[in-house]
Amino acid sequence: MIKNSFIDIISTFSKEEIADFRSYLNSPYFKVQHYIIPYYEEIIKFHNKYESEEFTKEFIFKKIYPEKKYDDNLVRKALSLLTKEAERFLVHNEVDKNDTQSLVLLNSLMEKGMFKKFNSVYENYRANKNKYFDKYFLTLPFLIEAQNVQKILIDKVDSQWELPLDRTIEFLILNTMSYQYYIKNISTKYYKFFANEELYQKYNNNLDFLKTEEAFKILETLNSEYLFLMKIYHHIDKSINGEEVNKNFSIAMGLFQKNTDKLTDFMLFVLSTDFESICILEIQKGFALEYKEYLFNLYKFMIENNIMAESKTQNINVITFRNMLLTLCKIDLELSKVLIENYVNRIELNNRGNMKEYAYAHYYMYKKDFSESLNYIRKIKNDFFMFKTDIKFLYLINFYELEYFEEARYQLKNTYQMLKTMELNEGYKELMRTFLDTYKKMIDLREKFNKEDWDYLVEVKSKDHKCLYKDWLFEKIELLVNK
Repeated sequence: MIKNSFIDIISTFSKEEIADFRSYLNSPYFKVQHYIIPYYEEIIKFHNKYESEEFTKEFIFKKIYPEKKYDDNLVRKALSLLTKEAERFLVHNEVDKNDTQSLVLLNSLMEKGMFKKFNSVYENYRANKNKYFDKYFLTLPFLIEAQNVQKILIDKVDSQWELPLDRTIEFLILNTMSYQYYIKNISTKYYKFFANEELYQKYNNNLDFLKTEEAFKILETLNSEYLFLMKIYHHIDKSINGEEVNKNFSIAMGLFQKNTDKLTDFMLFVLSTDFESICILEIQKGFALEYKEYLFNLYKFMIENNIMAESKTQNINVITFRNMLLTLCKIDLELSKVLIENYVNRIELNNRGNMKEYAYAHYYMYKKDFSESLNYIRKIKNDFFMFKTDIKFLYLINFYELEYFEEARYQLKNTYQMLKTMELNEGYKELMRTFLDTYKKMIDLREKFNKEDWDYLVEVKSKDHKCLYKDWLFEKIELLVNK
């Protein structure tokens, strides 16, 4: 199979995008080098079959030039040019969308000082926009406010100040309440550049001392469409800072789920990852029980609403997929199967095959079908797989359950050796060592009773030692010591 960035991109293409890219390549406007078009036509015949053994550079070359000797440099150059054209095509498609066109046009009109036209385009944008936020979700209000202030300062018409004053107050409240750096950065950039510095300081200094509840009341009075988002960030910020984490997290999560129809895919994913980070942090602090449930419910919500990446067609990050899989397998096996069946094909092509085997290996292990789990592990191309540590532990668990103790000892030795060379933080290494040391004692005890091993296992269980795969390990210890 061919491994290349171009294949990664077109593997995500829909039927419509395949046809559109063909039109793009053949359009004289884009001045594409025509010799690469036959490569596209041959490659796209393998759409959804890019992992086929037949799909090689040599095969594609032979199809295009049946009489010529294979030229690897020519194929590499063609693939490189196709990658650049595919990237340009994606940019062109993005700009062609109404929202992005409006943003680009508004920035241009702002820079040229065409304020009347700016207002017309902006009002049309607001009238036709179904959702409040996009990737630049706070940029437009800042642009329009800056434009109004600029116009007033230029015209020096004080009577016109009354109309944008509400917007100015809303803008400054949002600026003060914006907790994430990039929001603060955008607001400062656009407002301070255009607005009167003295006016900015006057209002901003007052708002610095404004209580959150008062700010929310003002935004309510102004019918601000950003109120719910500011409330979400307010409660997320409190959670991150350790202030009544449980209460604030619940409020933020409730507001988020209630207002999903007002957020685009990008913001849905950004907020979801914020919630995920809080859950993982609290679990690491020791609040496992409650926040594991929060995390499970979050992942369930993300799966049911296809909030898996910054857009519904973008590739899913393998770490995001792994975190979801490991959480769901422990709590709801059927939901983990939904995750695998519906979303594994959105992982980038280079990792897709391995992640599918990896996912089903976990699924069947938690289903207690250890032979089937082992079959899937053995299909993974280990040399090219990023989760090698996970694979080692999957082998160990399956070998133990199947009573393959000779294989288990061999794998245990390899895993100890790997641990010595791995660059991991010491805390995680300690979790691994505890598992491996305990696992070794368990195997020894299964083959021959030893009081020292028995005492060690009792101590691990009674003192609730932290380790990887703790639930599984403690279940096996319980069976051994009570045997």
